[in-house]
Amino acid sequence: MGVGKLCMAASAVGGARTALATAVRYAHHRHVTGAHSDDRTRLWAHRTHHGPLLEGLATTYAMTALHRATVARWVDRTPADTEAAERQVAIAKGWITGGPGT
Repeated sequence: MGVGKLCMAASAVGGARTALATAVRYAHHRHVTGAHSDDRTRLWAHRTHHGPLLEGLATTYAMTALHRATVARWVDRTPADTEAAERQVAIAKGWITGGPGT
């Protein structure tokens, strides 16, 4: 039961990291024009664009840290600790994959 949830969460973390890396790379390469046609700036220079990307970066780092800690707890669980480890797996999977309440 826990392994499947950990795999789903790992997939979501990997997808988030890939999408974020692509968006940041694109923002550094894409240029937009300003008020004058010869005024070109990188998309990343606009706070309305890089602000949400930085927020996504922080969230993705948090997802990665939570997933790694949860995997470590799952691997090192004891029979007495299994129920708490399963609960942590369920919570991590729910938050990372954007389930209800996130």
